[in-house]
Amino acid sequence: RADVVTRDMVRLLREAGCRSVCMSIEAGAETVRRDVLNRRVSNEKIIESFDLFNEAGIAIYTNSMLAMPRATLADDIATLDLNIRCRPTLGHFTIMAPFPGTRIHDMCEKDGILPERCGGDGDIPTSTGELSKLTTYTDEEKNIQKNIVLLGPLVIRFPVLRGVFLRCLAKLPSNNILFKCIYTVTKNLLFKRIVPVRMSPLLMLRIAIAQVKAARTQVG
Repeated sequence: RADVVTRDMVRLLREAGCRSVCMSIEAGAETVRRDVLNRRVSNEKIIESFDLFNEAGIAIYTNSMLAMPRATLADDIATLDLNIRCRPTLGHFTIMAPFPGTRIHDMCEKDGILPERCGGDGDIPTSTGELSKLTTYTDEEKNIQKNIVLLGPLVIRFPVLRGVFLRCLAKLPSNNILFKCIYTVTKNLLFKRIVPVRMSPLLMLRIAIAQVKAARTQVG
């Protein structure tokens, strides 16, 4: 957790041989983190903690959630921007899924922002990779959120792409094979810096082919 990181902690981890850590950002807006996720940590402290690990040469894998209740698309873009500023080795995004039985589902239900059947047999979210179920977002906004999931990791590594991504790429249909392939390749290459697994070129090729086939099946 970013709120417990200190310079001495990072130094000791580095001296102990630590190569990578997982430290979540969750949301770029402090109000969303505080009021929805009950995570009371400032953006300044998050940035400070990421900077300490980056200065120590320790790779960082981070998670962030999009399409939160009581939030807006502007908050999701703020989440992307905070990731860019924090410079994680691999920034990963998911779509908030209001799983029945969770506190966040109860919050969504209380606010009346779930579709009529959400929580019933026909509309239970099955993964954090689906488009948002919340009625507060338009179809266009849900598509942009999904594109942040797919292309966000690449934009974080190459911030120069932010402008063209938000102006053009984010508005393209998210259910296309190219974006899914970019996501698969980017995540696989960067994740090797988080968990340094040695693989032969042939094995990497086989994995890539299998993932592309899976992506084509999902598009179909």
